[in-house]
Amino acid sequence: MPMRPSSSEVHMIRFESPPSSGSVAEPENVMGVPAT
Repeated sequence: MPMRPSSSEVHMIRFESPPSSGSVAEPENVMGVPAT
């Protein structure tokens, strides 16, 4: 089932990618990890 792990890896990368655009308050809040 490579589809399950693949989705998990894509989700993590997608969450770490948006922060660079200026959406650190949203992804950071979703992960539960304070940026500042």
